[in-house]
Amino acid sequence: MARKFVLRDVGEEVTKNLARVFQSGHVNFLVGSGASHPAIPTAGDIEAEIAALAEAGQDEEARQKMYEFLITVQNPTNKLIQGVDEDELNETVHSYDTLLQTIETILSERRTDILAKQATIFTTNYDLFVEKSSIKHPSLKLNDGFSRVPSKSRSKSMQIDSKI
Repeated sequence: MARKFVLRDVGEEVTKNLARVFQSGHVNFLVGSGASHPAIPTAGDIEAEIAALAEAGQDEEARQKMYEFLITVQNPTNKLIQGVDEDELNETVHSYDTLLQTIETILSERRTDILAKQATIFTTNYDLFVEKSSIKHPSLKLNDGFSRVPSKSRSKSMQIDSKI
């Protein structure tokens, strides 16, 4: 059964509870809209805007709004694949690097052998920032649902499952 902790004041008791949870539980992270900012702007209320246009019979405007939104995701993703060096891309990759480094540290410091050294990242994002950042963390095994030939450098015991 999942337990809920409300963090108001980060004191010694909270630190102990969090350490116990990370040591003895399955660790899951949810990454969604805003996690890839500043490279990709937050989605905001784009769905409501598109729906309002469609309901008003403005189908062409609704399609244009969808296209503009998809371009804000696709263009940074294309640049990421091409290795373009831009501040916004680098800042976003750095944020994901920090997340993965933190997860890697949590898993490597686990004192139990009962649970696998595994964390799961669930994401609603269509971008490739998790995949890009995982390259810098060879001790993490990325499972994003695609079959690939495993890299020798990714054969260690820690694993991050990225679920969409």
